[in-house]
Amino acid sequence: MSLEVVDVSNIPEVQELISSSDRDSFVTVAGYTFASTFTEYLQRILDFEVYDDDIWICSFPKSGTTWTQEIVWCLENNFDYDKSKEVDLDERMIFLEFKSILPSATQKMVPDTIEKAKLAPRPRIIKSHLPMELLPTQLKIKTPRIIHVSRNSRDVVVSLYHHFKLLERLDLSFKRLAMLLAKGYSIYYAPLDAHLKSFYNSSYPRDKILFLKYEDMKRNQDLEIKRIAKFLNRDPSQREMNQLSQHVSFSNMKSTPSLNKESRINISKKLSISNPQGDGLFIRKGIVGGWRAYFDDELSKIFDDLDHRIENATGLKYDM
Repeated sequence: MSLEVVDVSNIPEVQELISSSDRDSFVTVAGYTFASTFTEYLQRILDFEVYDDDIWICSFPKSGTTWTQEIVWCLENNFDYDKSKEVDLDERMIFLEFKSILPSATQKMVPDTIEKAKLAPRPRIIKSHLPMELLPTQLKIKTPRIIHVSRNSRDVVVSLYHHFKLLERLDLSFKRLAMLLAKGYSIYYAPLDAHLKSFYNSSYPRDKILFLKYEDMKRNQDLEIKRIAKFLNRDPSQREMNQLSQHVSFSNMKSTPSLNKESRINISKKLSISNPQGDGLFIRKGIVGGWRAYFDDELSKIFDDLDHRIENATGLKYDM
């Protein structure tokens, strides 16, 4: 499959990303922004072998992915909460392109996640933040189940800001980061509106893809867990449902090291590439509407435009 790769390092917005991060050049791949080192892994991702019994969990970053992953893993692994607490989520479920998006210094400390995903025991549960266009090409002929979760753009950018402070070196104010994201630029995966469109407007069989929204999960977690279970052909008892609901509650997940990316945070601290603020946890607040404490009128108007583009492209509306 041939995808257009364009060097965008000289674009002013990208120059700002370069001067504020530890990436020295950027490209767009099929229109999506990545550090240039991503292209070293691209063909392997496109050629990755897919099986019909895979489960793929897909999203734009900071949209409720970890929450969704843990629900799915528990449903598929007989509610093994002991193992869940003992083994990091990133070991129980491989983040396919993880190594490819890291800065060079960090890449050296991380195993080959594409190979790990390839060798994972079946049925595999695989996480990816890639848009549909950049997922393995076999998804055009094979139809594993895909669970896609999304979140309103404003809470996404707030969470992304804290994510970068915790795990990356990105010396931008919140407002500058938000304005760049609204224009379609970030250190990986942007534009957000195109990313969402790639799933919602895809030709992927609708009985093989489940669309979730973070806001719906917050409003009625049990109902959304039931939707996920039905999609996975699972029929948990009420007791199992109650236990799972408690296990994936925000307070429990925040206090569970295996879900809070502690190993990756420690790598970032060791390399002095992060600038953690607050409590320094990956799972931070988990609320809807937290963006109101960060947005001024100018930024709200800019994100109104972004939200209109998202709605026009996908029909998506969010409670904010």
